[in-house]
Amino acid sequence: MSTKVSRRVRRWLLSTLEGAGFAKWGIAGLVARWLAAVAVVGALVFINSRLFTFSACLALLAGALFIEMLSGRAATRRREIAKLWPEVLDSLASAEVAGIGLTEAFADLAEHAPAQLRDSFVRANARLGLGFTLDEVLVALKAEFGSVHSDRLVELLRMVNQNGARGYHALLRDQSKVLRADLAMWSSIETKQSWVLGTAKLAIAAPWMIVALLATRAENASVYNSPGGTSLLLTGLLVSGFAYYLIHLLGALPQPRRVLQ
Repeated sequence: MSTKVSRRVRRWLLSTLEGAGFAKWGIAGLVARWLAAVAVVGALVFINSRLFTFSACLALLAGALFIEMLSGRAATRRREIAKLWPEVLDSLASAEVAGIGLTEAFADLAEHAPAQLRDSFVRANARLGLGFTLDEVLVALKAEFGSVHSDRLVELLRMVNQNGARGYHALLRDQSKVLRADLAMWSSIETKQSWVLGTAKLAIAAPWMIVALLATRAENASVYNSPGGTSLLLTGLLVSGFAYYLIHLLGALPQPRRVLQ
């Protein structure tokens, strides 16, 4: 059971890193940065408050904020890629109709892809020039984008590269049509949901802001340093963690999984 959970966590972390554009960090790099953020926040709070338990609580909350920001960046970047992805699909479909091979189509994308995606295709084209196989380049491109839409396209291109291009144009057009319909449907839903989740997360942070202000006074600091104050802080940390879990459990919209990751 623990091995299965570990695999799921590792898979989620890798997917989030790829989605955020930080695939080069790897799991080890992510853990090192997380520990550094936790240690710095904990040390700064302790230097200013001399409250060990309070410093540890804020350090852990800072660690949760670090993951939240990483996850938020991944979600934002994936939405941006999704909005631009139909242009990539249309470009490849036009190249296929014109009889242009995949290598030449990638060279065209390196020059004419949407500006936000162009650098990725420039790097992909450079790898092809260095002698990497198209399959290797496609795998690296999938990790670089970290999006379910790019996963689908890359796996389609890998199949085309290995087995031929029969039906390739129709599949590209279908992907583009389905993606445009999904974007239209999810846009308003995600806007409303982001406001609700943002408010709920702010409600979790608000009590800790108040505690931080109260802790600046010596008489309050002595209370937080007592056994009762320590128990109160730890209980608050557990309640905050449980509330955060419930927010994501109950408020998250169902998203397509990266089964082709």
